[in-house]
Amino acid sequence: MLAFPPKQAIDEGVVQVLPAYLVNRIAAGEVVERPASVLKELVENSVDAGASDISMSVDNGGKTLVVADNGSGMSRGDVERCVLNHATSKIKSADDLERILSMGFRGEALASISAISRFECRSRRVYDADGTCLRIEGGASPKIHPIGTAVGTVMQVDDLFFNTPARLKFLKRAGTELSYCDEMAKSLALSHRHVKMSLTLNDKPCFTSAGTGDALETVQALFSFRPEQQAHLLTTQFEDRLSGLKIEAVFASPACESLQKKSKKQWWMILNNRPIRCAVLQRAIAAAYESLVPYGMSPFCVLWLTMPPDAVDVNVHPTKKEVRYADSGQIYQFVYTALRRALSAHFERVYGVENTPSPALSSASSKGFSSFATPQGEHEPQAYPQHYSQNYPQNARPVITHTQQHLADFSPLAQASEHSPLDASFASPAEESAWHPRAETHPNTKAKKWRVIGQLYTTYILLETPNGLMVVDQHIASERWCFEALQAQHEASETVVQRFVTPLELDLSPEEGDVLKAHLSQFEAVGFACEAVDLHQLTQWRIWGVPVLYPERNTPHSPVHQLKHMIEQLTHQPEAGLDTEHLYATLACHMAIRAGDVLTPFQQERVVEDWLTCTLPWSCPHGRPIAHTIDAQSLNNFFDRPSLPVNSGL
Repeated sequence: MLAFPPKQAIDEGVVQVLPAYLVNRIAAGEVVERPASVLKELVENSVDAGASDISMSVDNGGKTLVVADNGSGMSRGDVERCVLNHATSKIKSADDLERILSMGFRGEALASISAISRFECRSRRVYDADGTCLRIEGGASPKIHPIGTAVGTVMQVDDLFFNTPARLKFLKRAGTELSYCDEMAKSLALSHRHVKMSLTLNDKPCFTSAGTGDALETVQALFSFRPEQQAHLLTTQFEDRLSGLKIEAVFASPACESLQKKSKKQWWMILNNRPIRCAVLQRAIAAAYESLVPYGMSPFCVLWLTMPPDAVDVNVHPTKKEVRYADSGQIYQFVYTALRRALSAHFERVYGVENTPSPALSSASSKGFSSFATPQGEHEPQAYPQHYSQNYPQNARPVITHTQQHLADFSPLAQASEHSPLDASFASPAEESAWHPRAETHPNTKAKKWRVIGQLYTTYILLETPNGLMVVDQHIASERWCFEALQAQHEASETVVQRFVTPLELDLSPEEGDVLKAHLSQFEAVGFACEAVDLHQLTQWRIWGVPVLYPERNTPHSPVHQLKHMIEQLTHQPEAGLDTEHLYATLACHMAIRAGDVLTPFQQERVVEDWLTCTLPWSCPHGRPIAHTIDAQSLNNFFDRPSLPVNSGL
């Protein structure tokens, strides 16, 4: 049977209006997560008050905070009202919610903070003779009196969470909470570069920003980077006037390993002067650095993104740390493109040599690559390169185009051994012209800023550059070029394929056969020409063609084995999909020049020239650095030499 409340309770009702002090404590649970949250709310109020100088002090594990500014200050009436629920100067109508330009606007911050601490506010306007001091202890009635104070506002919070033991119990140790406050203070200083900010933790100065608005200067003031690290900080600005999007960034060169960490905490994202957490921006940064740094490593990066206020919703999270975009795909592409362009443009600054991206690598119109070759092994079936066509007759010899013939004229450098010569395209200029004259000179043969010195340990190519002695890993440099070439082919939808007169056989399990059939068009797009022997069984397949590759077709790293490996992965992890970039990275690794290949001076120069045609010549697709420079000044210091001869430059 249902239990009914007594008649007295029915008459009196069960819905009650909560008292103000209890409402503020509940609101504090949404606004004030930890001391860093209090610091954020107080500093953003100072910014909205027009302050140009803000000092922050945090002590006692975050339970004592003081924020002082030189802003406009408040009258006695404003001081009284600022701690009331939903009291704000930021919005006046519903239309204002669609274009929020101020930092805070809910009007809950000071009411919530004063409800769970011993709170004091001192403020004075420039034309007031006296200031106003307000004190509230745990949400009790405020005590207000005049006070002599400087123009601006000082907010002081003592004994935070003293009357909320449950929240106090779950605070982390003092050092951890202070580190959160330090992180929050830096994000605020990055968000408001035009405001001079300083932070003190336990009476120890941490940083002071200049407040000039300069992005690089602000970053250098906030982070204790060593001089050699600062030299690897890159900057960029990018704007799309049509959409109103604008980006400014300070980010680490992929060449500096000490600015890379496994944590994404050193990715700082600022949207319309507001520090945020944003998965869209994180994905864009990760994609921009993809194949440039080791897997799982995150280079230092600060992004300032500006966009129309009505194109983003900042009111998704109670503390406004997360946002929602009207078009997240557009934001992703904009940020990714800006960083990729900047990484390519700053290559010369870091290495001292200029990269001239080849149209064949940077344009989707590429149809073939001059250093590629078709294997002509003594014991292997003859192969003919062709642009893949699904309806290509299997037993007919293809018609070779001019570009394809250029590919077929040469054998791959990776084929070199003590019994076989290196790629004929690396033999000598005279021999090359005898095969097929080049239509144009290499883009880096004109006024290049480097000179090949020689080969070290049959692994490294040594270069003289304006910056010093550069050591280039011949395998990794070649691998980067091969990877970008494969990518360009794929983007152009004209992958160069090696057709076999005699097909290779591939045996699969029934599950693997189903996977290959389901992803057949994707495998064909990357250069694998496959057909099932029996369309009903799907366990036996013929491989009629593979991407233009290297000679070790029957080794564990051959393209057919790579195809088998990718099918196995898709069988066990179907949700992952076909990772073409990983496939190309693996293929490029095995088609490139090897460590141990003996190269002639002409061959060494050709490797460097090809490498410098890459769009992103920082590292191999797996993230290993390609080159390292020993700067000239270090050499001079070691040998106690004041300078180099005048005629030593390039």
